[in-house]
Amino acid sequence: MSRTTFKLDPWETRNGARATHQFGWRGESANFGEVVVTYPVARQNLTVLIGAKGDRIPDTWFEGFGEGKSPSLSLMKLRVGTSQLSVRRRSWALTKRGRSLRFTHEGRKYTCTASGRGKGYVVSRDEVRVKVIQRGSGSRKHVTVDVDGPAEPVDISLAVLFSGTNRANLTLGGAIRSAVARFFDMLS
Repeated sequence: MSRTTFKLDPWETRNGARATHQFGWRGESANFGEVVVTYPVARQNLTVLIGAKGDRIPDTWFEGFGEGKSPSLSLMKLRVGTSQLSVRRRSWALTKRGRSLRFTHEGRKYTCTASGRGKGYVVSRDEVRVKVIQRGSGSRKHVTVDVDGPAEPVDISLAVLFSGTNRANLTLGGAIRSAVARFFDMLS
């Protein structure tokens, strides 16, 4: 497989209590079957756990500091199944490439980089690029996943997982806004 595109639509469940309110993205890929991103899977103290799973993709987990609906990249942990991945990022880098998340799974090196303006990003490794873009608003909101290269199920799982996170810190402007917001939160 060299190139494929699929769409994820929003879903939500409410059972009255905040603790049981879950939402995320769900869709079908011809090559990878059903793909589901769920957040929050769980909340514990100030951290939020989100997950990605599907018919043919491995369960993948992201745990980060909970800010609003989506956890931030602060103090994040990333797992595929039960394997914890080592994650690095340079918080003070000036370029998008420099601010990219870098992580390794089974010897493969990945990057997650902000893409263009708005809510797009790319998860890449070697000759594989998975571009994820959130589009629309309200009932027309969806996520488009564009896969370029011989992707494997774990590539898809890792890429869609970040659709549930606050990726503002991957851009310099987002990092500055986040720092200012945290400063004012500490004052109040």
